[in-house]
Amino acid sequence: MSWVPAFPGRVPYLMAGAIDALGNGFFAAFSLLFFRQVTGLPMAEIGFGLSVAFVATLLASPAVGAGIDRFGAKRMLVAGNLLSATGFAGYLVVDDLPLLIAAATLASLGNRVYYPGSSALIGDLVTGRDRDALVAVRSTVLMSAVGLGGLASGLAVGFGGYQVVAIVQVVSYTAAAALLLRVAVAGPARSAAPGAGGPGLLTVLRDRRFMAFIVISLPISFAQDVFIWALPLYAGTELHMSPPVIGALSAWNTALSALTQLPVSRLQRRSRRTRGAALGALLYAVAFAAFGLAGWLPGAITLGVATTIYVLAERVQLPPLEALKISMAPVRLRGRYMAAYSMLCGGLTAAVAPLLFTLALSVSPLLLWSVLGTGVLASAVGYLWLGEQPELESEAATAPAGHVTGNR
Repeated sequence: MSWVPAFPGRVPYLMAGAIDALGNGFFAAFSLLFFRQVTGLPMAEIGFGLSVAFVATLLASPAVGAGIDRFGAKRMLVAGNLLSATGFAGYLVVDDLPLLIAAATLASLGNRVYYPGSSALIGDLVTGRDRDALVAVRSTVLMSAVGLGGLASGLAVGFGGYQVVAIVQVVSYTAAAALLLRVAVAGPARSAAPGAGGPGLLTVLRDRRFMAFIVISLPISFAQDVFIWALPLYAGTELHMSPPVIGALSAWNTALSALTQLPVSRLQRRSRRTRGAALGALLYAVAFAAFGLAGWLPGAITLGVATTIYVLAERVQLPPLEALKISMAPVRLRGRYMAAYSMLCGGLTAAVAPLLFTLALSVSPLLLWSVLGTGVLASAVGYLWLGEQPELESEAATAPAGHVTGNR
């Protein structure tokens, strides 16, 4: 495993991510259909209950960040996995709206811990360019596992019913939590760090550079939601593509992501992170132009080409952007910084993207792709303006034993 940065517990760390992603791929294949079949509630109630849980846990993001800084990213991730496991176990007994909201809140809270906790843990485990490498390896493992989970889900549900989706999620979250306990995190306890219990969120909001980074990244966050919300609707209603074609695009997206992340990252090993982030944004713009042309050119072929460019944009941008985000946060407040980014740049866009995408498509597909393309072009300029973020000298003290330097 010479392609993986060396740190104690790297095997259980990657195994935890793979098992977690396998369960998520299993669930993603059915999503809302799972809730309808398992709970038996009307779709309107399901949508309302899930929205309430999402908003409630989004508002808990500052507390999540404070918890990461006080107790450490690993402990919070373990707790988050167990919360998600409890939530999915609860879905098996849900028969009314209050129970649905309770179970969904637990599952959603675990998900809310996952994003800032994962970023903070990468910052705890490795430093420097090893962060870019670890993000690339982890992304490859996760995308491969998600694809396998999606492939296995149809067969498993056919034999065991939709309840098997919840059972698989409970097992995968629990196993991931157990594996994370075996990951060694070096450095001082977060609770002993100066200022860990202070008004850290205000410090984040006053950090002009980091807040500028969040604003610059907002169009990218919307771009990352295109394949979830906009593309299936666009391909199905505007281009009249059949479900097998849409499914094939999704499968191609997952497979190409898993196959290209490591080669792409190796090509970028000596590039500046902000340049990698800007290049990814430019590729997003090209992809959105290609998606828009699918209405005038052969639809399926054009969508395939556009999807390929879209995946390359993701793969080019993910490692440098994630590493840049981590490097901008002081060690003692890293949890709060990651939680603020997750709430303002990830959570809010996820909440409004379905509505905005739907409204734009109802006016004109050209409007949707033009606005998205203009936004990511602005992000590309913004990343180049932002410039590089030097690694904090204080982070050298937290580098784990056995750490490999300079591999990128």
